Amino acid sequence: MASEAIRDLGYIAWRDPRAWMESMRGERWRTLVKAETARFRAGVETAVEALLPSPEAAVALALSFEAAQKEEEAGLIWTVDIGGGTGAQLNITPVSGSAYSWTFVGEDVKAAAARPLAGGIDIAPRGIVLYTTDVRQGAEHYTLYATTRTAHTPLWSFTGGKGGVAGEIVVVGDRVYCIEGDAALQYRRVVSLNTKTGGDRASVLEGTSPQISLSLVRGDAYGVFVLGEDAGRQFLWHVPLGGAKAQQLDLAGVSFMPLGTTEGGLPAYFVRRGSYASPWVPVNLEWQLPAGLGRYGLEDGDLGRRFLVLRRAGMRWLLHCSPRRPPKLIARGIAEYAWNPWMPNDTTLHVVRPGVSSTGTLYANTRSGFARSEDGTAVRWILCRGAQDAPLGLKRGLLVVAYGAYGIPTSLSTARWRPWLEHGWDVGFALVRGSGDDTETWAEAGRLAGKKQGVEDLEAVVRALQEETGTPPARTALFGRSAGGYLVGAAVVRAPRGRRFAGVLTEVPYVDVLRTTTNPALPLTSLEFNEFGHPAERIADMQTLLQLSPVDGLPPSGAPGVTVVCRTAENDRQVYAYEAVKWIQALRGTTAAGAPKLVFVRDGQGHFTRGYSLFLERAEDLCLMTHMILGGISESAKRQLVNV
Repeated sequence: MASEAIRDLGYIAWRDPRAWMESMRGERWRTLVKAETARFRAGVETAVEALLPSPEAAVALALSFEAAQKEEEAGLIWTVDIGGGTGAQLNITPVSGSAYSWTFVGEDVKAAAARPLAGGIDIAPRGIVLYTTDVRQGAEHYTLYATTRTAHTPLWSFTGGKGGVAGEIVVVGDRVYCIEGDAALQYRRVVSLNTKTGGDRASVLEGTSPQISLSLVRGDAYGVFVLGEDAGRQFLWHVPLGGAKAQQLDLAGVSFMPLGTTEGGLPAYFVRRGSYASPWVPVNLEWQLPAGLGRYGLEDGDLGRRFLVLRRAGMRWLLHCSPRRPPKLIARGIAEYAWNPWMPNDTTLHVVRPGVSSTGTLYANTRSGFARSEDGTAVRWILCRGAQDAPLGLKRGLLVVAYGAYGIPTSLSTARWRPWLEHGWDVGFALVRGSGDDTETWAEAGRLAGKKQGVEDLEAVVRALQEETGTPPARTALFGRSAGGYLVGAAVVRAPRGRRFAGVLTEVPYVDVLRTTTNPALPLTSLEFNEFGHPAERIADMQTLLQLSPVDGLPPSGAPGVTVVCRTAENDRQVYAYEAVKWIQALRGTTAAGAPKLVFVRDGQGHFTRGYSLFLERAEDLCLMTHMILGGISESAKRQLVNV
């Protein structure tokens, strides 16, 4: 990892006095983390003592976060027949952080509790269950395992390349497909293995550009698809049965949705766009598609069930398609739709709506509307109104959640925000450019220089929600996670004195953007040149980053008007912990005066926190933000947090 204080790109060079942190080693780093931890714990203690009557109440608050998550998961359980003549079934539940919990139906409670979370899971013939699990304490270094209902130890395991394997897997016939890593998060090679033995390894795709990220797409019983992506520009391959080499499909397309193949493996059924502005076109598919489909993003589809999911401006449409009839509308709304990917005959539809649990409990009144961004673009917002008579909050607050990167849709689940809604906060969502809440054009408009437009979209939504709720900037906070940290961090750069909002809550934030985009030795930098910028090659990208980079764009005084609560993790390999620590120091500025800035570096965790500590952290964060933004923190407490 490059850690030199001077970064020289040829046409520009600059010195970063905090570059020493990038090694995250040595006594100096350990001393700094210890001091920041003490400052953070002092802040939590002050907030909890001010808001809660007893330590038991703090535990109860953490358990309320766990209960909200458990209720959400209760409606997300997919039951899968695993075959093999055993009659056994598997319950699979998506959990926070792109993972699955899984247990055999009827299994001993202790055995079920001991099962590791899976990054990916699938079912093979003879009742074999294939799964990946992170073996490096959150560093996303996965190993592939095989087991059965009666096995006491794994049948076999596969460690992959130097970077392990990626979390996702797909089983087709008697082959399991996974992606090997050449280094941490550098997944460049698709291989297949025999599901019974783990042997007979075959490389089916390799040698792709380091700027292309690969993912596996379940097609049907006759092959697997590989989808490559370089900041929105997509590439599609199909791997026929038997571990044969992947074949690239449709070299001229830029966007694809693969669906399946014939029994012989080809032709493949898929839908494609020739450009972001052109219509979606079915290839080898006789379905009748909706008129005006080009105006929508195409989110998901299932060949057997004949479902398509369209999206536009945060809305989704679920359609049933067929060769001979026009598409039939099944459902529409501000919602997410999903079905059991492991059981093709299961037509149960799972629906996620903001303010509604997966079991149907309505816990927040929800409305939506549009804000006008600086260039006149309409930006969707969604608002969940919290409890009117809240036990914690002295006043009502507004938390605005945003992400806006990689063309990823904004999550509409409000399970993690339910205790906030119950304790005096309204929670809004900003569906800004750069997100996957609309078409590919919307996502493209928020890349590179368009990141500024994403920030302007967020600012417009904040103003609209403040007007909608009657909440002033002094009681408004932002939340951004990972790449969402860049978005909210850039918003702080543009309003460091708190005139637009008073607080920021963030987790594993991507904030040292200038140093990261100029360090190709980091795992994700090359993959993201066309998302965040490649300033070593493009001066225009440097100009954008100098304006928006949360670490580099702040004035010497930092951000005295904005309270910041930040969490990061020492094992995170997507966004290294030093980024958050650098940012907190830049936010404090030269005098370390003004609103508190707190950062906590977790040990033994990665990009996602697991277990009870996750709910404890969320309870602490709610107390911190409620106390410092809504409760009116005292001047003596401010001095304590600044001077620890």
